[in-house]
Amino acid sequence: MKNKTKRRLYRVISLLVCMLMVVMNIHIVQVHAAEKSYQYCQTKTEKGVTFKVEWDEPKLGEETVFHLSATGGNASNKYFMTSPNYSNPGSTEREMLVDPTYSEWKNYTKECSTYDLKFKMTASGTYYFRFYVMNMSSPVVNFFIDVTISGSDANHPSVDSVVKSAVAQCNRETTGSDYDRALWLHDWLNAQIEYDNMHAWCSAEGALTRGLGTCEGYQRAYAKLLTAAGIPNERIEDRADNHTWNAVKLDGEWYQVDCTWDDTSEHWYDFDQRYMYFGLTDELMAIAHPHHADLYTTSRYQARSTSLANNYLVRNGDAAKWEEAYRARIQAKLGARETTFTIAADNSSYPPSYSGILNGITAYAINQMNWSYGNLDVSLQATGSATQFAFQVSYAEEHTEHRWDAGTVTKAATCTQKGIRTYRCTAAGCKQTRTEELPALGHSMTRVVSERVAPTNQNDGRERVIGCSRCDYTEGGAAISKLASVAYSTHVQSIGWQDVRYNGTMAGTSGMAKRLEAIRINIQNDSNLGIQYTTHCQTYGWLPWSYNGETNGTSGESKRLEAIKIQLTGADAGKYDVYYRVHAQSFGWLGWAKNGEPSGTAGLAKRLEGIQIVVLPAGSAAPSVNYAGVNVSGSAYRTRAYVNGTSSNSIVIPGYNNQPNVMYKTHVQSFGWQNWKLNGDCSGTFGKSKRLEGINIKLSNCGYSGSVQYRTHIQSYGWENGWKQDGAMSGTSGQAKRLEAIQIRLTGELAQHYDIYYRVHAQHFGWLGWAKNGESSGTAGYAYRLEGIQILLVPKGAAAPASNYGGMIQNNPSTFIAR
Repeated sequence: MKNKTKRRLYRVISLLVCMLMVVMNIHIVQVHAAEKSYQYCQTKTEKGVTFKVEWDEPKLGEETVFHLSATGGNASNKYFMTSPNYSNPGSTEREMLVDPTYSEWKNYTKECSTYDLKFKMTASGTYYFRFYVMNMSSPVVNFFIDVTISGSDANHPSVDSVVKSAVAQCNRETTGSDYDRALWLHDWLNAQIEYDNMHAWCSAEGALTRGLGTCEGYQRAYAKLLTAAGIPNERIEDRADNHTWNAVKLDGEWYQVDCTWDDTSEHWYDFDQRYMYFGLTDELMAIAHPHHADLYTTSRYQARSTSLANNYLVRNGDAAKWEEAYRARIQAKLGARETTFTIAADNSSYPPSYSGILNGITAYAINQMNWSYGNLDVSLQATGSATQFAFQVSYAEEHTEHRWDAGTVTKAATCTQKGIRTYRCTAAGCKQTRTEELPALGHSMTRVVSERVAPTNQNDGRERVIGCSRCDYTEGGAAISKLASVAYSTHVQSIGWQDVRYNGTMAGTSGMAKRLEAIRINIQNDSNLGIQYTTHCQTYGWLPWSYNGETNGTSGESKRLEAIKIQLTGADAGKYDVYYRVHAQSFGWLGWAKNGEPSGTAGLAKRLEGIQIVVLPAGSAAPSVNYAGVNVSGSAYRTRAYVNGTSSNSIVIPGYNNQPNVMYKTHVQSFGWQNWKLNGDCSGTFGKSKRLEGINIKLSNCGYSGSVQYRTHIQSYGWENGWKQDGAMSGTSGQAKRLEAIQIRLTGELAQHYDIYYRVHAQHFGWLGWAKNGESSGTAGYAYRLEGIQILLVPKGAAAPASNYGGMIQNNPSTFIAR
């Protein structure tokens, strides 16, 4: 009794010590709670009770402590947090993370003043929490606070980011077929996740960022992966078994897939158990989940699965291997012409839910085979159960010749591909067929897709497009290049060069009495089309032809243009007409000329003041009287293009029509500037002892790029430092300085196709020999003047001009005489 009393005393003392430790521990926690300050706080007061939730800055991947406390009321408190929700960045769709029936998420704490709840956020996005307080006063006060926390961390991507990355990897590592991708995603998911034996995590967030999940987690995660991959899927639920899985649509057929039950490392039987539930029919899935039949037999069921074509065990060859094991036994039954029979299953020792599914798959493989009895086909239908296979057989009617039906088009012919008609034997039970090739139909080009769009000077056109009435094949539609366009600019008295005008727009002036002094014309949009033009210029008469943008006329000489001729050149010249008309002093706007006809006046000393030029397709009518903004309806001369005030109708254009002209003029002592000479004519004097003081040289009618360059040796100065080109003056003016020698050369394409020859008449020596291509011509060290010059272009490599060219007799064969 004494010892028993001692033991009781010890127990009482121990109990008191424990209670004291608990009280001290609670006190310490409360003190720490009072001392601890948190970065975030939310409060709410109802019926005298103030509820507070506090926490620090969360870090993804680490536990966040939520400190719950309440004040007021007249009793102690209990606390509770419901299952958190999650949403991806930018999404309002929430997912419940935890099964709310799990005990940790459905029960209040014991009565306490404060309580710390911990939760680990594992994915970038937004988490939603709801915390409850229950004050045990009478009546009980019960309310909640909602807390929303968003976070982002590259090391903890969102659920959608994980899904997107997995699908991208899947697309890289598979053939791209729906079957291959669905299987790859099945395997990838099961490698990431473990089944949650605590039955808590029921979300895609848990499966994909925590690696844990119940069947709900597997199903939701697989659904997200399939949807992101563009593979249709549905959620299937067996409430009686409290289980869920996916239906997946592959090649237009629905299949049942259970990732949860495939996530196993067991290998008790002679097949890969990790794929037993990939691609089942509803009937086979109902073997594992009998209540599934209550769902798939209803009219509301939308994922009816009847095919095994994309079943894993069929696709990997296991089903064919199992079928082969029964072939001899089946054939023996057929040899006995049995119409109904059974064969025991080899796997009847397996659990019925296993063998029933496997034998259903094997029966499918049996039914895909061709069976025969002798030379006759056999129609065989097998069904599998947990322990045996049952067969229904019909045998073909014996016949010596096939009786073919009318045939059915099994592949329709298209415009470009042949079709197939299949004939079947009508004898009972005969499965024989034959095929006949149907010819391709060819295109029926009767559909107008678009009409021809004509080109303009500004826009390309397009040929008419026609299409086949049976398919989307089209012909035509080739681009038509823009029509050739003409661009031109005029040099106007006291104004100078104007901006470029196009396609009939007026160049020059109107009502200002300003003469045109020069013109440049060019062709656009057609590299095979060129343009030549010549003007009748005051004092000079008709000038040599100019070509493609060259200047025709004068500048700085105050010479009026009186008439113009324009014509097209090049391979496409026959495709177009060029029309032009001018505004002539005293006459106003004249009529339209075309293709080299003269336009303007002759013998009347009347200036040109304006011009319009337009290029049109060959054979087009002349432009209208009022055209491109120019109204000439009041002009009495609007029907005449050329007003000739001379007695001659003959027009002679100097120089060459189809090759370049070299033009030059000299400034001569006492006489000043002479008129332009060209193509070997003599410029200057001889026999008059007059020095040359300056020279201008230019080319016209050039079909090649390049320039003519020249420099002179000048009394007192020597050779000029730089080369002049294309009409600029070399020498002096007003300084009475003689030219003593000259060098002339070509550049660019011109130098590749032509040589330029020149010779001078030198004081005391007379006409010297021909120099060429930059050689010096004249004298040095004698102080002798140049008195005349001839310049000529010849084809590259051709002989030099004759020593008596142009009637000028060579006096000295040397080209340059120096001492």
